[in-house]
Amino acid sequence: MTTRTSPIYGVSILPGTDQCDGDDVRWLSTSSKKVTLAPGHSTRVRVTADARTLTAPGGYAATLSMIDDSPYRNAPVPVTLKATAPASYTEITGTVTAGSRTKLPGAKVTLSRGGKELVTTTTNAEGVYHVWVKSSADRTTVTVSSDGYVSSSQQVKTVAGGRTTADFALQRTE
Repeated sequence: MTTRTSPIYGVSILPGTDQCDGDDVRWLSTSSKKVTLAPGHSTRVRVTADARTLTAPGGYAATLSMIDDSPYRNAPVPVTLKATAPASYTEITGTVTAGSRTKLPGAKVTLSRGGKELVTTTTNAEGVYHVWVKSSADRTTVTVSSDGYVSSSQQVKTVAGGRTTADFALQRTE
């Protein structure tokens, strides 16, 4: 089985989660990857959509397709997932630039609290990142790094249901 995705909302992916056969639909899994059937028989395949692998709320869509050697056509199965952030979460977002103007895509953004890493993501093609984390009275450290640039960190306060912006202007290493 393979999956194809048509994202409705851009998303950063949590590291360490499994994917369906190498495709980029981490929130979608199936109970069977390979099934062999005798003619005239059928089987059930459980499809699971798991919002816990997402770092941002929003709508997600994918298409589940079966690859077979049958002369009959198997119609792709559309799968959608609507993820809503819990009220206790906050969005941390920002733009990372090289110097003061040039957007820096692919920069590594790590959020930590009390010395414990919460999540790592990368900036998109516009140098922007969005991450949702559980709010806390403790400050959250946002650290940004990219090859050829000096890393930078900021301490931010999170508020349940709120949004915090932490922009960075990285300087080239010498």
